[in-house]
Amino acid sequence: MKLIVEHLRDVGGSAEHPCSRPRAIYRDPGSVRPIHGVPVYGSEAWLEARFRVVADDPWGHSWKAYELKRYAFVLEAIRKRLQGESLEPLADSCLDIGCSTGHFSKKLSELFQRVVAVDISHTALERAKLNYPGIDFHCGALPHLRFGSGTFKVVTCLEVLYYLDRDVLDPAFEEISRVLSSDGLVVFSALSGKSPYFTTQELLARISKVFDVNSCQVYGSQIYSTLARAPSRYYDNLKKAENLLLSSDGERSAPDELYTNRGSARGWCVGALQSAIRVRSFAKGLLRAVRLQKSAIRWGLGRGAPVRFATWLTTLLNLEGTHTIILANKRIQRPRTS
Repeated sequence: MKLIVEHLRDVGGSAEHPCSRPRAIYRDPGSVRPIHGVPVYGSEAWLEARFRVVADDPWGHSWKAYELKRYAFVLEAIRKRLQGESLEPLADSCLDIGCSTGHFSKKLSELFQRVVAVDISHTALERAKLNYPGIDFHCGALPHLRFGSGTFKVVTCLEVLYYLDRDVLDPAFEEISRVLSSDGLVVFSALSGKSPYFTTQELLARISKVFDVNSCQVYGSQIYSTLARAPSRYYDNLKKAENLLLSSDGERSAPDELYTNRGSARGWCVGALQSAIRVRSFAKGLLRAVRLQKSAIRWGLGRGAPVRFATWLTTLLNLEGTHTIILANKRIQRPRTS
């Protein structure tokens, strides 16, 4: 565990963003005291550290049933709002803010003929461009978007707002409104809860200051979220352990070849090589165990039936959901009449 923490610290400390643009204003570092050099929650270094210790995305957006169901819920809401019952792609452009590795952007491309996506993490964008070359990915972040006014028919901003400092929310909303067309639609999704998250009422009040809210829905199940929290955290630790084991295995590439020529080596050298090989064998066995546990957790969290059952139970018992999803329209400033 100590090695994992040190590895995260090294990655976080060395993450330097290459984009030449105005820096995003995240939560004020002065309000959160850094601990032993660990990057502050929501900062660029924190996001880069999260991405660089895993091969895809840190939140399992591509395989967790809960995330996929939430994506489907948002996409269905957009489709009904813009298309009605039509299944033909819209001849409009869509902006996806906070695209991560591009999984939701790919799903948006099934609804829109052109999808533009932005994220602050250079590592995430590299993976997104590799996975989905047909989508236009850019480095960028709120409250500064390098697009012309009225460019997009739809803007999606999922799980981004609670990374921003509260003081910059209004400028961020104004910037989204600027790039949105006059008849455009914006979709927000945010985890519900105490700070740094938002209650549904707080988020609704913030958005209503700039946009005309079309609908506000609460999605998800606290029951499922609570039950899945422990295996999700354990899965994150397994990914970090796997990364470290692979790094260690890559550093020990020569002992097998050297050991085959032990007849020409001195006795003490043979003993040292034998010890190194035993350690490597142990590391390989541990790596297999880690991957087996990862597969089991992926299978469990990738099943859709538990999500559907928990969501149904939440609705039946009128319990609180986990995400607030708001669809809103651009507010048109009408000229005053005397």
